[in-house]
Amino acid sequence: MNIFTPKDRLKNLDTLLKKVAFLGSLLLIINSVVSPLSVKALDPSSTEGVALMQIYTATTGSGWTNNTNWGSGPVENWAGVTVVNGKVTRLDLRSNNLVGTVPDVFAALPDLVFLHLKDNLLSGVIPSSIGSLVSLRFLGLNSNDFSGSVPASFGSLVNLTELYMHENSLSGTFPDISGLTKLKYFFLINNDFSAFHASGLTALTSLKELRVNGNKFEFEDLTPLLGIASSVFV
Repeated sequence: MNIFTPKDRLKNLDTLLKKVAFLGSLLLIINSVVSPLSVKALDPSSTEGVALMQIYTATTGSGWTNNTNWGSGPVENWAGVTVVNGKVTRLDLRSNNLVGTVPDVFAALPDLVFLHLKDNLLSGVIPSSIGSLVSLRFLGLNSNDFSGSVPASFGSLVNLTELYMHENSLSGTFPDISGLTKLKYFFLINNDFSAFHASGLTALTSLKELRVNGNKFEFEDLTPLLGIASSVFV
């Protein structure tokens, strides 16, 4: 027969309290690790959501080939949109029957690293705010009907590695992009460009492929480009 004295009971209570305190601390540690992974869904009323809906409205979103969930529910569930840690990082709307002019709203999407709008029916000028996307690594605007000149702000896309603008109606002098030293693929085929900025393209030492045929260049205009030994000039 076990006989517990008041002293034994106090000792057992103290042990129990220590166990409870330990479990409480353990739960706090687990919560501090898990909580950062539980990012709140991005609401359509957020700055990013509103900007995306402006694109949707301006390009006849109701007629897109795939507009699944656009305008309702979390932004990360919208077709073509990728959200990471509450930030819109990718917008892939290629070959999706976008019709109209793209609004100048990209300053509200500063975390984009990938923007693909190729093979649609987009017209008008290219939004200058695309040049504010300093994290952008891929930009595809080809196979549309964009017109006018390329915004000078494109010179700020310092992390860009791929730039596809071929098969549009772009014209004038291509702006200074000497700061785009990470650019590897650069396509301007079948536009109406007449010249490059005086800075040329010799600073683009990472270029692997450059395609510029179907523009208003003379051979002499391309001479400054020949300093890029790794490029393919077509």
